Amino acid sequence: MFERLYHKRVFRGNSCLAILVTVAGLTGGAALTVPVVAHAMAVGRTFPQPAQRGKLALAQFPEAVLDGKATRLAPGVRIWGPDNRQVLPAALGSATYTVNYTVDLMHQPNRVWILTDPEIAQDIRQQRNSMRF
Repeated sequence: MFERLYHKRVFRGNSCLAILVTVAGLTGGAALTVPVVAHAMAVGRTFPQPAQRGKLALAQFPEAVLDGKATRLAPGVRIWGPDNRQVLPAALGSATYTVNYTVDLMHQPNRVWILTDPEIAQDIRQQRNSMRF
């Protein structure tokens, strides 16, 4: 297996990366899962300047209720779960989520982040970064 990876030139560049690729290949990726998830949870997420906070409940996609008002999600909407992985709208069901979101020029939510309990407790102004888009 090592020879096959070596001949495909996976080991060019950083030798640490080469060791991690080898370890991940031999263990089926399980060795990398825990540190990456722990690092993502420890760092926290930041959101663009125009992000707003609200309560989102999905109806029949793309229909949704945002802060008690009926709206449509933008075509190509991206939704990130509490673990910062993208989620398909159909997987969310009809539950109500506290979210940060941005809207497009048609005032339709185009980026939605489902928040964790610590993120909900934190003020949105502290979570914003300097990105304007």
